[in-house]
Amino acid sequence: MLNGDGRDDAKWVDDGGETYIWTNSRSCRKGYVEDGLNVAWRQTFYQGASSGRTHMGMGGTNLRTRIHFAHIYGQRSVSGNLPQHYVYLEHTNLAEDNSR
Repeated sequence: MLNGDGRDDAKWVDDGGETYIWTNSRSCRKGYVEDGLNVAWRQTFYQGASSGRTHMGMGGTNLRTRIHFAHIYGQRSVSGNLPQHYVYLEHTNLAEDNSR
């Protein structure tokens, strides 16, 4: 769930952090009893764009495992900041067996 509607959504993050997202929306098409839900997958785009990715990425390589998604919608934190939805974690080796 990426947009807070309670339904599963899909995302794909490439090696450089560029992200493509499809939201799970119910369509208005009528079905038959026991057909299950009629799902309409809608691709989302970067603000102002009509095609392509939703997030531009970090411009590096081997970043995919360090991109994390958190709450997209939510309340302000104690510090007053709005929640972020795309977080990049930088890894630093402090010693041979210690890192942050």
